Amino acid sequence: SFIFCYRDRENHLRATIPAIQKLMAAYDTSYEIVVAEQIDTKPFRRANLLNEGAKYAAKDSDILILHDADHYPTANVIYYDGISDVFLPIQRVEFVILNADGTLTERPEADIPSGYRHFRSGVDSNYYGGVLSIVKEKFFAINGFSSLFRNWGFEEADLRNRIIHHKLTVDRGDGLFYALDHADSCPPPNNPDFQHNMMLASNSEKYFSFGINTQPSTANIVSSKIEGVTTWIECTDFDPPVPGSEKIVASTFNFEDIE
Repeated sequence: SFIFCYRDRENHLRATIPAIQKLMAAYDTSYEIVVAEQIDTKPFRRANLLNEGAKYAAKDSDILILHDADHYPTANVIYYDGISDVFLPIQRVEFVILNADGTLTERPEADIPSGYRHFRSGVDSNYYGGVLSIVKEKFFAINGFSSLFRNWGFEEADLRNRIIHHKLTVDRGDGLFYALDHADSCPPPNNPDFQHNMMLASNSEKYFSFGINTQPSTANIVSSKIEGVTTWIECTDFDPPVPGSEKIVASTFNFEDIE
């Protein structure tokens, strides 16, 4: 099951999904594509969306491929090695511009965030972002992603900590992906969400109970909005009820209340 977290990047999905279909046509295996779309305008919840998409994966699906919409696979990509609990398909990333006609052109180096420019030679060994494949049973066993992250950053580091804590086997492929261009979403270091996400990742074990098996949500299957998608889910309401109320309000959780 390919699981996509999504909001407002239709051009990325329309480019990436056909590339996956072309790649998978060479394999004698069934697969599905699940899109979990955040339909509110609150801070983006990547971890929650991937958790929610995993819940809707087909019952007979055995591998979850957690996939960002802006990661376009090239012909040499292998999504799973057939033996590992966790497989990291990405070895290199080249940053490109997705043109209106669907063609890709190289993105100027000066336009690439400096912390990612070296990805063209090889990603960092601890990089778990972009695309990650995991045995579905293991994903639920480690409680998936933490449900407490919001906005940008550190949810993949927290997932890595869960994987290490549970002693899952990990291997990395040698795949090249193209990162499709979009505005840099990295917030300044003093952003409250960024600081709280960093705090959560640095204290991962304290929050292992927060995850796919406990996160609240409102989700509904709707008609697919893009050709090639098997299941499309509209999602919101990822936070606990407001104290003193039964109402769930998306992305208003007060991290100071975490004990």
